[in-house]
Amino acid sequence: MRVSFGVESGWWRKLAVAAALLAASVMTGGCLADNVTRDLGLYVNRDVNSIAGLEQGCLERYRCVSGQNYKNDDTLYRVLKGEILPVYSSFCGLAFRIEPQTEAVRRLHSYYLEAAHYRLQGFRTVVLAIESGDPDLIRVANENFTKASRAAAKWRSRVDGMAELHGITFGTN
Repeated sequence: MRVSFGVESGWWRKLAVAAALLAASVMTGGCLADNVTRDLGLYVNRDVNSIAGLEQGCLERYRCVSGQNYKNDDTLYRVLKGEILPVYSSFCGLAFRIEPQTEAVRRLHSYYLEAAHYRLQGFRTVVLAIESGDPDLIRVANENFTKASRAAAKWRSRVDGMAELHGITFGTN
């Protein structure tokens, strides 16, 4: 006489397959998390930190000739054309060469690139405004700078969130 426990005969096999799949998904998830952790660390510590000084130098130099420190169009134009635009263009080229390995860090990097793009457009638009004498272009430049600031803030917030999620602590800059 055959005893039935109310399950089909291959239930042990199915249970073993399910357990193996569960273990594989947990291990893969751990590997994916480890890959993101490693990628985020390299991205910030190696990639971004290696070029951030170029951007910070340009932003500081721009602050010295704009806003409350504005002296005249000639000075602003000369500094933008001769100092800021060449360096900031190089910075953007380097930023666009950064290739994160994971999708999560690639999405994060897109905010960094967006901020760099809008800032470069802002600098170029100020130059165009001075060359053409069109004050409306200054408004357009300021809109680009605002978009750049928003994208940079979003990038920073996402870096902080991902770092916290993955247990990474970055030094303060």
